Amino acid sequence: MSAEHHLVRELRQRGLMPLVRAVARDHGVKAIELLGQQRGRALHAARRRLWSILADRYNMSSIEIGRLCGRNHTSVLAALRETAPSAPLARARRGPQRSEGAAA
Repeated sequence: MSAEHHLVRELRQRGLMPLVRAVARDHGVKAIELLGQQRGRALHAARRRLWSILADRYNMSSIEIGRLCGRNHTSVLAALRETAPSAPLARARRGPQRSEGAAA
């Protein structure tokens, strides 16, 4: 049995294939492509969305998502960081803090 078919079987057992199909449909790709090794902008966006949903709604770790989707957990982490809201600019641009004894 190929790796892709193994992934499909596991996703079916967990009841997640409808989610995979819905994400694939929304991004204009096939579900089997979403689970495959092909690359492309649409596939990347679809995988990022799927993995984000699995992490947020199903509380799956990057390791679980990686195993379930045939990827390394670091690939999943990188994709999840891309979808995470960025830090507010005010906090990111904050300069050095003054000590209590410094003059204003």
